Amino acid sequence: ILDPDAEIQAAMRLVFETFERTGSAMQTVKLFHEQGLRFPRCMRKGLNKGELHWVQAEHSRIIQVLHNPRYAGAFVYGRVRTRLLPDGKHRTTKVPQSDWQFVIPVYTGP
Repeated sequence: ILDPDAEIQAAMRLVFETFERTGSAMQTVKLFHEQGLRFPRCMRKGLNKGELHWVQAEHSRIIQVLHNPRYAGAFVYGRVRTRLLPDGKHRTTKVPQSDWQFVIPVYTGP
């Protein structure tokens, strides 16, 4: 389901179109910087939780978007595993795609 905000939709489309054309996340970030474009970021924690901010595109964030199965039309579970360590801290590790517990493609029609 697309975000109802047309500006967010446009920014996300530009990421995928630029990446498809250049094959590079760095070139995608470079385009945003060269054109003075901002990238949407929803605050997940703190006083501003839930607020939308327009920020400078960062390579790490563009990579997160490109690697997120949700944008490919799939629901997945088991991409990471979290273990509780004896000292009470948590350790999170990435799981190889072949070992994900659930991969459910979203039906997009004929």
